[in-house]
Amino acid sequence: MQRLPQNRRTLRRSALGDVLSRRKPEYVMNMILDPEKMLKLHPEAQKMLAQFYTPMPNQNLTKDEARDVWNICANNKATKLI
Repeated sequence: MQRLPQNRRTLRRSALGDVLSRRKPEYVMNMILDPEKMLKLHPEAQKMLAQFYTPMPNQNLTKDEARDVWNICANNKATKLI
C-alpha cells in the first residue's frame, strides 16, 4: 500500500447529506452495492477518490439493505452527515 505524505494523512470524505441532489439514484445504489466496479468504470467515482484519497468500502449489502441506506439519505437530505 502506498503511504500518503504526512500532510495528506487526514481522513477526508464526502458529505452524505445532499448526495441525492448531486447524484442520480442509480449512481448511489451502484456505488453502495459495488464501489470497486464504480471506481473502475465511472469517471465521477474516480474523481472523488482523487479528491478524498479514501475509497468507499464495500459493505457487501443486499439490494434491500442498499435501498434502506438510500432511504436514510433521502429522509435525512437536510442533514449533513460526515
